[in-house]
Amino acid sequence: MTNRNNSSVRQTEQMTLALFFTFGVSMRMWDEDGIMDRELALYKRLSETVDHIYLFTYGDERDTDYADQLPDNVTVVPKKSVSNSLLYSFLCPVIHRDIFRDIDIVKTNQMLGSWTAIIASVLFSIPLVVRTGYILTKFYNKLEKPLPIRLVARVLETVSYAAADGIITSSPHGYDYIESRYWTRGSHQMVPNYIETDVFAPMDGVEPEPDTLLFVGRLAEQKNLHALLRALDDLPYSLTLVGEGPLEDNLRSLATSLNVDAKFIGRVPNHEIPRIINKHEAFILPSHFEGMPKSILEAMSCGVPCIGTDVDGTRDVVDDGETGVLCETDSESLGEAIHRLMSETELRTRLGSNARAEILENYSLDGVTQAEQALYKRLLKR
Repeated sequence: MTNRNNSSVRQTEQMTLALFFTFGVSMRMWDEDGIMDRELALYKRLSETVDHIYLFTYGDERDTDYADQLPDNVTVVPKKSVSNSLLYSFLCPVIHRDIFRDIDIVKTNQMLGSWTAIIASVLFSIPLVVRTGYILTKFYNKLEKPLPIRLVARVLETVSYAAADGIITSSPHGYDYIESRYWTRGSHQMVPNYIETDVFAPMDGVEPEPDTLLFVGRLAEQKNLHALLRALDDLPYSLTLVGEGPLEDNLRSLATSLNVDAKFIGRVPNHEIPRIINKHEAFILPSHFEGMPKSILEAMSCGVPCIGTDVDGTRDVVDDGETGVLCETDSESLGEAIHRLMSETELRTRLGSNARAEILENYSLDGVTQAEQALYKRLLKR
């Protein structure tokens, strides 16, 4: 049932969608993190076949400055009237009630902040789609967050999945986790993170520099970068690290003490990443855990051979020996995987080609757009 008081079933092409940003996140934050193009790609594509899309953010009026980068039928709705983000997250559906009376589907970008979408769904009888790129309780458990925070996350997931008319999970391990632990009443489907395969693609005229490895991501404990640097000790390969994080100074010091050739180039806009990927012989993601790792998907889409650790998220993406190389998280295993891949040209060529084919078949933006459209259409027919 939609919020419109008529008996006709609205087709997907006539739909109006509201997307709720993750709690506390703004357009400006996406821009500063260099991920705005990537995050908005799906909604730009959806805007071609729907009436209107509203993006509810936690930014101030400056978020509307990005309107000129969006299609005419995509509107940014920034936080206003209430300065406190938590209070605003509860009042948002009431403050913007005139908008919500014309909304057909409400969707969350992540679990954190889903309560706003639930309130809107209940108040205006709008179908609710809960999307989770990573599983909040698993993430908090891995990070050893305080017990009260983990309990709140558990309650939030329990309520959100029970309230949802549709659930989108980005990974097989996430799908299984939800199905085994929560009661769900809505349609639950696995829709992976998408890649703009025409952007993240092999580049003519761009040759990889010999003996180079690339890492893209946050410089944080989760990424296991200390083990990676130790794995490169006494190996003749250089490492480029793209990203920022709390461990940067510590990692720089470790690289210097180990005499590892490591280049830290900081945060880079997402549209510059394809060229950087193509200039390296291999990509590596040594994480302790992942949700659905976009960085390795982007590298695979560029046809660059990848090394990943055999952990949740990464093992869902990389088929060991077919589309990449999997190893354990310790330095010795990482070092062996690096040496194996970097010393075998034919292996790199085969894995890179297979990886590109895998992304084209299962992770394209077109495929993900079609999957979301199909879900929305089913919900509007109920």
